[in-house]
Amino acid sequence: MSTVPEPGMSVSEANTSGSHDVVQSGDTVIVANSHLEEVAASSGDMSGPIEGLLDNYVVVRYDGKPYPGKVIDIDRIRGDVKVSCMHSVGLNLFFWPHRADVCWYEICDILTVITEPQKVTGTGRHMQIDPKVYAAVSC
Repeated sequence: MSTVPEPGMSVSEANTSGSHDVVQSGDTVIVANSHLEEVAASSGDMSGPIEGLLDNYVVVRYDGKPYPGKVIDIDRIRGDVKVSCMHSVGLNLFFWPHRADVCWYEICDILTVITEPQKVTGTGRHMQIDPKVYAAVSC
């Protein structure tokens, strides 16, 4: 059973799927799962909920802005995820930096799971995430 929204799932679809609670609070889209809270409270071991994030593309919130990236490691005890992030060059325009931009994020900073960012025609190395997902996470 997945503990995160499926790639490309809209906020409203995630709310009606039954396994996730997705709410919008101010300028942040929060993906919450009651199981995540139960695990954290009972054992301090977050390995179940975050296990499915490894090797997936996600959008993280950093300095109030959304950045796509790929989960490259997880801390099963703390519940943190290590994400290699893309850099932004405009609205929904990103690129992979030559030197990896890697940082540990708390699970609450993971806004959503996405499909692999797609190349933007005619821009060389620029990529974008699904425009509907970008609109939802950049509110």
